[in-house]
Amino acid sequence: MYFKHLLHVFILSLIPTVILFLVIKTIQDIELVYFVIIFAIILVFYALFVFLVYRDWKKFNSWIETFNIDALDNTKNHNIPILPNIENNLIFHTARLVINVLKSHADNLILLNNKYKNLLASVDAYEQPLILIDNNKIIDTYNKEAKNIFGRIEKGRLFSEITRDPILINVIDKIILNPKAKNSLSVNIHIDEKHYKVLITPLNIVSDLQKTSGQYFMLISFNDDTERYIANKIKNEIISNASHEIKTPLTVISGISEILRNSDLTKVEKYKDLLITMDNKVNYLNNLLDDLMDSGRNQENSVINKKEENIIEIIKEAINEKQNNAKSNNQVFAINFNKDKYNINIVKNDIYRVFLNLFDNAIKYSLKNSKIDINIKLSDKKDSNWQKNVPVLIIDIADKGPGIKKEHLSRLTERFYRIDNVRNQQKGGKGLGLSIVQNIITEHEGQFIIKSEYGRGSNFTIYLPVDSNLSIS
Repeated sequence: MYFKHLLHVFILSLIPTVILFLVIKTIQDIELVYFVIIFAIILVFYALFVFLVYRDWKKFNSWIETFNIDALDNTKNHNIPILPNIENNLIFHTARLVINVLKSHADNLILLNNKYKNLLASVDAYEQPLILIDNNKIIDTYNKEAKNIFGRIEKGRLFSEITRDPILINVIDKIILNPKAKNSLSVNIHIDEKHYKVLITPLNIVSDLQKTSGQYFMLISFNDDTERYIANKIKNEIISNASHEIKTPLTVISGISEILRNSDLTKVEKYKDLLITMDNKVNYLNNLLDDLMDSGRNQENSVINKKEENIIEIIKEAINEKQNNAKSNNQVFAINFNKDKYNINIVKNDIYRVFLNLFDNAIKYSLKNSKIDINIKLSDKKDSNWQKNVPVLIIDIADKGPGIKKEHLSRLTERFYRIDNVRNQQKGGKGLGLSIVQNIITEHEGQFIIKSEYGRGSNFTIYLPVDSNLSIS
């Protein structure tokens, strides 16, 4: 090895030595003996310099070849020196620069690796079935509970090979198409004879790795919801069957009432009033049955039916439908918004029903000759009512009614809860409207907040998440 180094030094010294020889040779008035001495001294110093530099460079190369990222992990035992044992300052500082770059990269890799290991440990320890897949829908890991459900599950297989449920696959595709998504999505599926509420959560544990590889992960959890599902199904069937049974005689009564109203009986004032009362009660019962079926209907997987809609147009349609009711009390709607278009992924008919219920509520309980304010704004900031890391559309409906006492606020969205039964019956209130609103907004992964000051009116506020790729103009 030593003679090999000398050979390299000789070759490296040959070219500048020849150049130096030619330069000195051009000086005609120098004696030969001095020329030889000067040349020899220069050659020796130059050769020594090249030898030292070359020796340190070889050490540096050898260190680079044996260096391992694990050497930067303080948690592991290793025999590799952090810096090479060299004397040349330039090469030493170069090595230090390389170390700093590698150290930063290694720290990130070690951190991500630790997060990934912790995630795998959590998946194994979790009592409910969990599956981790990447954005190519390839299974990365799973726990034994998932193995009990999907006997054919294996790492490296496509998730679609163990379940072909179109609703679940569709939701996963939605997340894949929007890599920046942070919100979890839930669906309800059947596997064998069981019913599961499935939560699909995008993960950002490999955010640095995503920037280079484009890979990211989703955690899929399966919550056995069979008992609740069966109970709700039985309850809804009872409500539906009872509603249909009651509607049949109501239809007959309504038909008889119409016949009587067209007969000579209406010439007698007392019979006319009785028929009007009969019609009002029939309409009330029909509306009650409709609300019952709406409040108990199965809204599962409504996320699949969401479409991009302009919320402003839906609000205006609901106002138009309730305009005559408001005019009868000399009330006006005042809608305030900064944009002409707020597009958002929703189930249009459901959200339309939300505004019908809230406007109907505001008209009934606001004072006559008052204004009902509707304020719409987009926000990307968290507050006490919104903690998700996504923009939110906030719709606030403020009335000038008598207000609600504090002890009632937390129960207003309960089915059939009414503050004043006599007063509510007089106004046609059935105690179902706000419950329906709460259910629909929850299905849209939003928030429904009620605030009120007794004697000064109430605010009904809806928070709806906005996808980052939807248009606001």
